[in-house]
Amino acid sequence: MNPWFDLARRSLSTQNNVRQWINRVRIVPASQPLIPPVVEKAAQQAIYEGLLQDKQIECVYRARGPLGEDRSYILNPLALVQKGSIIYLICTRHDKTEVQTFALHRFKSAHVLDSRALHPVNFDIDEYIDSGALGFRVDFNQPTEMVDLELIMNEADALYFTESQLSKEQTITQISEELFKVSASVPFTSQLVWWLRSFGKKIIRIEPVNVFNAVHEIE
Repeated sequence: MNPWFDLARRSLSTQNNVRQWINRVRIVPASQPLIPPVVEKAAQQAIYEGLLQDKQIECVYRARGPLGEDRSYILNPLALVQKGSIIYLICTRHDKTEVQTFALHRFKSAHVLDSRALHPVNFDIDEYIDSGALGFRVDFNQPTEMVDLELIMNEADALYFTESQLSKEQTITQISEELFKVSASVPFTSQLVWWLRSFGKKIIRIEPVNVFNAVHEIE
């Protein structure tokens, strides 16, 4: 997406105050920073054009892993989402109605077709993101489900959630002189599991049991 941001910067270059603002603002990743994967530029351009023109794209996509096979698809582009250092195309395949994510750096080639892209009825990108789909499913055979998460921790660690909430309905309850319970309804995703692991021993108890088992890798 950098060429588009560069264009915006150039268009603002004559406005000194705006330029100073851009030079004084930085975004620092909350997690371990990673070098972005290399994206095939011609494929990226075709994907962006297909999304802009609302046209189908024909592509060759490399499956994940060193032994991943190249596969050809016709895709209906719906949206682009950047998560960390990776850009994802949100789309449907011409032979399936399920909304899927394709990482841009795995496209080997792509070109725009003349045919109009087909959209799922009532698809909304914000609702799709809020569903936890981009957190990636714990079980790829099942859709992402919501769980009533409960975390037991001491007061100092629970204070973190008073500033950065898990959800709008989150509650924090004191359950003893030293312990607090943080409760929230959240999507049960791999991202949630990895994030909970980062707390280590700061979380004294995790409920429900299926989330606890996933965090501690208990079958």
